[in-house]
Amino acid sequence: MGAADDKTAKKMAIRLGQAIRARRESVDLSQDELAWRAEVHRAYMGTIERGGQNITVFKLFQIARALGIKPSDILKDMNL
Repeated sequence: MGAADDKTAKKMAIRLGQAIRARRESVDLSQDELAWRAEVHRAYMGTIERGGQNITVFKLFQIARALGIKPSDILKDMNL
């Protein structure tokens, strides 16, 4: 991957994290509770929400399920 691709990937990870955080807050869940429901470590969830981690499709599905929504709902929230 080139530098431009790296920047694009970072921007997408940040937007995804922001979308996840917004959904979590809209249903009044703590980060700890979402992490527990999604079966990921609390610190890892924090990294995701800060955009510090490019997650797998599987993780996206786990998080969406924990929020009670479809993965596509999170992707729509990214406003790409």
